[in-house]
Amino acid sequence: MYYSRLYAHIFWTTQDYQKSLIGLEGKIGNFLIQLGEKKDIIIRLISVLPNHVHCIVRLNSTQSISEIVQIMKGGSSLWINSNQFLHYKFKWEDEYFAFSLGYSQISEFEKYLENQKIFHQKHSIQDELKMLTTKYNIKYQL
Repeated sequence: MYYSRLYAHIFWTTQDYQKSLIGLEGKIGNFLIQLGEKKDIIIRLISVLPNHVHCIVRLNSTQSISEIVQIMKGGSSLWINSNQFLHYKFKWEDEYFAFSLGYSQISEFEKYLENQKIFHQKHSIQDELKMLTTKYNIKYQL
């Protein structure tokens, strides 16, 4: 038997950071949670904003982060487009970011994700990307 408690903070954006998801945040969040349940992806918390998604995922013994992201991004873009929520073809940016979280860091990140709307009243998505990539020492060019 395998026992683990491994968490990841996964973050991805809409293509060109377009605010495509305005008014759809709740629907997309619910869809991603239901998709996660069907695909055995344990989503602890999810925050959908107009141009990006953050989630805290508990990894199981058979999934990789890339598989989880592919399922969530691919499934949600297909769902958005097949339901014609937008008058154009929706796409996520190809890239994504994943950061490991220790169990003791979960409550800190839950607060961070719960306050995303307030955070983005003063900060752009580019500000957030710069902050996260600096915090995790990732070489990323905006």
